[in-house]
Amino acid sequence: MRYVSLVLLAAGLLVPAASSSANASCGTADNGFENTIVGFNVSCNQARSLAHKWHARSIGNPGSKVVGFYHCQSAATDQEHVAVLCTRVGARQHKVFFFAGP
Repeated sequence: MRYVSLVLLAAGLLVPAASSSANASCGTADNGFENTIVGFNVSCNQARSLAHKWHARSIGNPGSKVVGFYHCQSAATDQEHVAVLCTRVGARQHKVFFFAGP
């Protein structure tokens, strides 16, 4: 009986951990042009790669972008910087957020 209670307690503790959102601070990309990269339910390699691909599509072309399976929206924070949020199409819990600018 004690063993069954311990197993049920352990299972109850694991469920919230498995269902909670995982986020990671992933540093920078493109020599710091994209910075404060945060990945939500994605790896840091994927987050930095997405920021790099967004950068390649955004040079001289402002506005919303589709980058791979992600829809990226940007909003100016000042004249030279933008905040970018990319959300995976069909899996809205997969997101990448970063700032971009010189």
